[in-house]
Amino acid sequence: MDNLVDRHLADMEIYLGDLKAASQHLEAAENVARDQEIILEIAFCKATRSKLAQNQGNLEEARFQLEQGIALFEKNGIKSEVDYFQTILAGLKTEKNSSRPVYPARLSEREAAGLRLVA
Repeated sequence: MDNLVDRHLADMEIYLGDLKAASQHLEAAENVARDQEIILEIAFCKATRSKLAQNQGNLEEARFQLEQGIALFEKNGIKSEVDYFQTILAGLKTEKNSSRPVYPARLSEREAAGLRLVA
């Protein structure tokens, strides 16, 4: 269960801009997912790793990680995740995307603002 918490913490740290903390949480999540052979969690970690790479300005790595995650979702027949992440993959360009922020856990901007107030 720790891997789920660490992956979500990594997602939040990416959003908050603390990429070093995000990397540490993500590494912990990936280690647990690999050790316990939780394939779908590994796929979600790849997607989060892609987001981290994108925020670090490494779009080639971001695409590579996301493609690996999509392949794992496809292999396990999780079409909704394949469709969702292929849309994100199509949006990755050679330049850093400066459009509106992507909030963790697919939150809307309004939901993220509400969580900020509660936190």
